[in-house]
Amino acid sequence: MGSYISSSSNFTPSFLSSDDSRLTNKLRNFKKMFKRLFKPTTLDLETAIWEVVHLIINPKKMYRSHYYYKQQTTTGGKFSYTRDDPSFLILLTLFLSVTALGWGLAYSPHIGDIIKLIFYMVFIDFYLTGIVIATVSWAVTNKLFNNTVGLGGPSRHNINYIEWGFCFDIHCNSFLIIWCLLYLVQFLLLPLIRIKGSFFSLLLGNSLYFGSIGYYFVVTFYGFNSLPFISNSAVGMSGNLTSNPAKLLQMIVLGGVLPILGILWVISICVRFNVADTMVEIYFN
Repeated sequence: MGSYISSSSNFTPSFLSSDDSRLTNKLRNFKKMFKRLFKPTTLDLETAIWEVVHLIINPKKMYRSHYYYKQQTTTGGKFSYTRDDPSFLILLTLFLSVTALGWGLAYSPHIGDIIKLIFYMVFIDFYLTGIVIATVSWAVTNKLFNNTVGLGGPSRHNINYIEWGFCFDIHCNSFLIIWCLLYLVQFLLLPLIRIKGSFFSLLLGNSLYFGSIGYYFVVTFYGFNSLPFISNSAVGMSGNLTSNPAKLLQMIVLGGVLPILGILWVISICVRFNVADTMVEIYFN
């Protein structure tokens, strides 16, 4: 992975020309992805399916594989790790749409309700939430690994700059387990989860919710930690968190988020608050 880091000597000396070339490159990549949506033969569905399978069974292996890092060299001399192929996004959108349709047919009485449910699960739960999370993680990680944030956001001229598109890709990868557990598995187990007064139903439903959210953050950590300049920053550095942003990122997820989720899971069981049953009521009642 370390070979993916390019020399800063290739950078354009003029900030204006560097920004222009980077914007041109982004527009070119967006245009390329948009065109591939209408040309199925150009989509790399085989790799996307490989990613889906390994993100569920072994996300760490997926991020370490050369399949994921199809880096592109920008005109500024840096590497871009954002996907240039929309196949994975298409598959995940299709998965969400089909499962939303299944939920709607089973629990919504009207076609209008089914359409609204598909819209909500795909565009609100996945896309809108993903845009918010990607924006927050983009700002936080660039602050951690660049330690320089200007008025216009993280400095794009830093060699460790993390693109917003990469942060959204990480959200897409991590959301796959949310889809698997909360949209698919929960749908199949809903008759068991909604048994009133059952401790087993309470335990099963809450474990699905808190477990899937926890796994989302773990896969997110794997994603950011897989970047060469992030994983390399953890090597040969002191244990001081302020001088080791990779270690700090690990502590935020493993020492902060996961214990908090565990505590909330225990509290929900103790007070007998069935999260799954409550969410179904919100969606369908």
